[in-house]
Amino acid sequence: MERGEERGEMIKTLQRILEVLLPLFLFLAHPFSQVFSEEPGFRDLNWDYWAFKEIQFLREEGIISGYPDGTFKPENPITRAEFAKLILLYSQPRGGKFPKNPTFPDVPSNHWAFPYVEECAKSGLVSGYPDGTFRPENYITKAEMVKLIVLSRKLPENLYKKDAFLDCREGEWFYPYVQTALSFGILRVSDPGLTEGVFKEKGSNLREILGYNFFPNKAATRAQAAVLLYRLIFVP
Repeated sequence: MERGEERGEMIKTLQRILEVLLPLFLFLAHPFSQVFSEEPGFRDLNWDYWAFKEIQFLREEGIISGYPDGTFKPENPITRAEFAKLILLYSQPRGGKFPKNPTFPDVPSNHWAFPYVEECAKSGLVSGYPDGTFRPENYITKAEMVKLIVLSRKLPENLYKKDAFLDCREGEWFYPYVQTALSFGILRVSDPGLTEGVFKEKGSNLREILGYNFFPNKAATRAQAAVLLYRLIFVP
């Protein structure tokens, strides 16, 4: 082989080596930058918390905020007023276009959640209780939360499959909303942090799964609200 050809082969060999090693060097350098960029924005949240990714995303987008002490308190229940604000996501209340008289007597115009509650009422997302009140400081239930999520995007009713959850049966007022959320991937049957499996013991270290419970009437937590809102954003 002549010197020129030998030199050409050496260059090609070096190029092949660089093609293999360069991605490796980039990979080795990348995790260190990731470690710092993924530090929790709230001091009571670690990266291994089940809803960390969703909470972190919503925080960076300015959709959610924490408490003055720098915490998020993910396991705290969320109120109806707080969720009315969250469900609007990027939408801004159109100030000055609200009714002269508040829709709900317990959410007057000087209430911090007034514009958000009125916007939700105007959009048909909330209608209040039979006595005409909204009860803003009541904790929102998981069923109520799913209903608002489905209605906020005007998702067409789409029954995932009959009786996906043991505690959500056809005929319950929240049934179509839960099933629609399942069909769009906003909610999942086996959904750690949101649903819980029901098992039957079958001898030593053996269990049979009987199904899953959603606990529709249980108060929703701040973490659960963040996860469902995150998924809602990415629904096509």
